[in-house]
Amino acid sequence: MRNAVFLTTLVSCATVLSCAAAAQAPGPARFDEANIRATIRTLSSDEFGGRAPASAGEKLTTEYIASQFKRYGLLPANHGSFLQEVPLVQITANTDAALTVSGATPLTLSFGRDLIVSTPRPQTTVALAGSPLVFAGYGIVAPEYQWNDYAGLDAKGKTVVVLVNDPGYATGDPKLFHGKAMTYYGRWTYKYEEAARRGAAGVLIVHETGPAGYPWEVVQNSNTGPREELPPGDAYHPLTQGWLSHEAAGKLFATAGLSLDELARAAARRGFKPVALKLTASLTLHNEVRSIVSHNVAALVKGSRHPEQVVVYSAHWDHFGTRPGPDGKPQIFHGAIDNASGIAGLLELATVYAAARPAPARSVLFIATTAEEQGLLGAAYYASHPLFPLSDTVADLNMDVMNVYGETRDMTVRGQFMSTLDDALKQAAQRQGLKILPDAEPEKGYYYRADHFEFAKAGVPALSIDGGTDYVGQPPGWGLAQRQAYVRDRYHKPADVYEASWNLAGIRQQLELLYVTGRELADGSDWPAWYSAYGDRTPWRYVMRQPQSRCFGRHSMARLVAAVALALVAVPEGSAAGPLGFYVGGAIGEARVEAGTSSFTIGASQSFRDFSQNHSAFKLITGIRPLPIVSVELSYLDFGHPTGYSLASPGFGTADVSMKGATATGLLFLPIPLVEAYAKAGLARMQGTVHATYCGIDNCAFGPP
Repeated sequence: MRNAVFLTTLVSCATVLSCAAAAQAPGPARFDEANIRATIRTLSSDEFGGRAPASAGEKLTTEYIASQFKRYGLLPANHGSFLQEVPLVQITANTDAALTVSGATPLTLSFGRDLIVSTPRPQTTVALAGSPLVFAGYGIVAPEYQWNDYAGLDAKGKTVVVLVNDPGYATGDPKLFHGKAMTYYGRWTYKYEEAARRGAAGVLIVHETGPAGYPWEVVQNSNTGPREELPPGDAYHPLTQGWLSHEAAGKLFATAGLSLDELARAAARRGFKPVALKLTASLTLHNEVRSIVSHNVAALVKGSRHPEQVVVYSAHWDHFGTRPGPDGKPQIFHGAIDNASGIAGLLELATVYAAARPAPARSVLFIATTAEEQGLLGAAYYASHPLFPLSDTVADLNMDVMNVYGETRDMTVRGQFMSTLDDALKQAAQRQGLKILPDAEPEKGYYYRADHFEFAKAGVPALSIDGGTDYVGQPPGWGLAQRQAYVRDRYHKPADVYEASWNLAGIRQQLELLYVTGRELADGSDWPAWYSAYGDRTPWRYVMRQPQSRCFGRHSMARLVAAVALALVAVPEGSAAGPLGFYVGGAIGEARVEAGTSSFTIGASQSFRDFSQNHSAFKLITGIRPLPIVSVELSYLDFGHPTGYSLASPGFGTADVSMKGATATGLLFLPIPLVEAYAKAGLARMQGTVHATYCGIDNCAFGPP
């Protein structure tokens, strides 16, 4: 019998699509100032009552926004609805609460005049009973700056008193934190979170207008009346939290026989240690607690080629509603500039995109968020419950407090120098002949005070456009004076009302810049990325999405799938028994790694979730078929190294996942006509490795493999 040797090669592959050529350029955008004016006037009218969440004003506002989206021809973004429900807990504390300080000389601090205090916990009664008071400097723990205001302090059960902003502002030293520019460590939200992480029962922030960025009246208006919180979850919440007026703080320290000014100077130096005030604080809050449902309003212009990828425009619709004034009579917080102006811009952008021909290649999502004034809650809820995966979200461009004072020669950006989103913005500005400037008042921490920050915390490159300072037809300094007057006289006050004299050419100019920037992102192939190393340029560290330029549509384009099989078989001449002998083979394809909540952790608390990445993979096979019905195989599998970012708690992270292994199997071929069927059993050994990086606030931790 003579053996014949056959070499058979099977190669199959799908077509690889190259990146498509740029789409036909869209026509120029035209924005209607009359429409913008009508929206601001409507939303800030008495009829809308200040647009508080879960009020009659919310219903009017969300219906108005949704009706405009529908009128312009946009699609509902949430499974046939323009609304996304946002569950909230509303807590209304009694305003006659007082903080009683016990010591050699008793002291009573009154709600409103001396302090503003509340609880983020949904409890009808919250009490501090003899909680020791400790001055903890700026309340900051920042290893990357070699700074720890809690060093040596067991804060459990204590009430910590801390200063607003961070030491860089106090000293003006550019080498200390970021000098005059506030980092996130300077924000009140961080100070509350850190105090709770340390086990403190309460935290009180000493207010000063300069480092806070707003006067005491803003603190009163922003924290009096109903307060909304997201339902309790993984977030850190102290039992009580609030503010002390600077005058009241001075009295408190004097009662302890200490000087607030002297301790504040000491707290701005590295190596400061907490100081016990040798006083105790007692306070009881009686709260009305109820669960409410508010709404984000979301609409979509569907992408013509890559609808699964989205560019986001955002603006918040809410304000403070109607509250009793000093005389007991109701007063409306109209919120004309903050932020009826932003919603007017959002709607005007929506109508321009809906009418644009050609349509954008990527989808464009317009989202009007709720409860921004309560701590960016609507945006935070969207970031944790996105209507489109955040991994498919290109960027967020936010509008908050638009320019109602006229055209400028420059524009301020909140979020500049943080991501490659700068490039698209600068190109658009050059077309308009505009200069892009850094924040004119970085000490006020505006970047952390608007909805784009929640997208940024979730890993999506984001920024917010602010008005410029160099106004056409106005003398130098006029623009900055208008901004300061707004903060002093209107910000979070009933005086923020619509005025017919406003020059809305400034808003039109901002919308032109936002449209060109967003359109470049929607029609381009690049994905903006956070700068992973940038020295002292930015106050927030991101390493999540690395710079990349990739072909459109990892979902919509045909994937390269190649399978190569090489068989060397010996077939007995004239035999009908089938192929016998040795064989080798292989396959090349794509592996996908997905991780759900808490799939892997660094340490005890940083759990990763929503990790989902693809990577090329391959398999090698060798086997022997000694009999027509029996075969034995050995195989090696390598699933590649999927790398990408994920959400984490609290913060975010990157992960590099690898998995490989081997199998030994036996095959029993079944006598079924027309097809070759077999049963397979054996052993497999797989090994997976995760290299993870967790990033929180200005610092990263590296997990072992």
